Amino acid sequence: WKICKMNLALRGAEGDLRLGDSYHDDKFFDLKADYVVSNPPFNDSGWGADRVSYEDPRFKYGIPPDNNGNFAWIQHYIYHLAENGKAGFVMAMGALSGGNVEGEIRRKIVEDDLVYGIVACPPKLFYNVPLAVSLWFLRKTKPESMKRKVLFIYAKKMFKQISRRQVILTEEHIAKIVEKFRMFEAGEPEDKINEVGFAKVATIEEIGKNGYALTPGRYVGVKAEEDEISFEEKMKGFSTELSRLLAEEEELTKKVKEVFEALGFPV
Repeated sequence: WKICKMNLALRGAEGDLRLGDSYHDDKFFDLKADYVVSNPPFNDSGWGADRVSYEDPRFKYGIPPDNNGNFAWIQHYIYHLAENGKAGFVMAMGALSGGNVEGEIRRKIVEDDLVYGIVACPPKLFYNVPLAVSLWFLRKTKPESMKRKVLFIYAKKMFKQISRRQVILTEEHIAKIVEKFRMFEAGEPEDKINEVGFAKVATIEEIGKNGYALTPGRYVGVKAEEDEISFEEKMKGFSTELSRLLAEEEELTKKVKEVFEALGFPV
């Protein structure tokens, strides 16, 4: 809250800031926004899935697993969009292709035609996040030319190194990405937008054939190994999943012991 307040002050901006818990106590529950811009915490483990009501209208596509809150944030943004609203946010690469509950939520979001653009960004774009990240662009209502289509941009190798720990997108890099989106939104022919290794307009049918994965590389023609989720991010996912399984094992062991003790056979 204080960091947000400081950021607004540094930029000469004002805002309605309210201290709370977006997961479980939405302070702007009736807000419908024309634009949503966000950089949420990635892969939030233990975000409190068990405290979310199945009647909460924000989670119409399903409640994400407690070991990863990525799709809690994504659905939070969708809920708060006005009828013609747009959202743009940073997200962990794992959200593009994760399976199980997350994969099913992503499938429903794609099928509802809410996603209109995905950009794969290079590692070290953020000073405190060495992993590659993705940019998601959603809109509640698409123009006719964009319906059931998604623009994929592979920008992982588009960067300028400014230090050992950080890279940036230059003005030229940003302009090239923006131009593809401008062409897509203007309804220009796909053969003018598509660029092997960089940009591709894919249909939802094509995405469905790829298991509803949204990793840009597989659509623009990049080799599979170049578009894979990084080892660090995979290991973090495995670690949180292992922690969850170990906690479940401990709880089940406790219950089994209680049953045996109730039967007069202490373990």
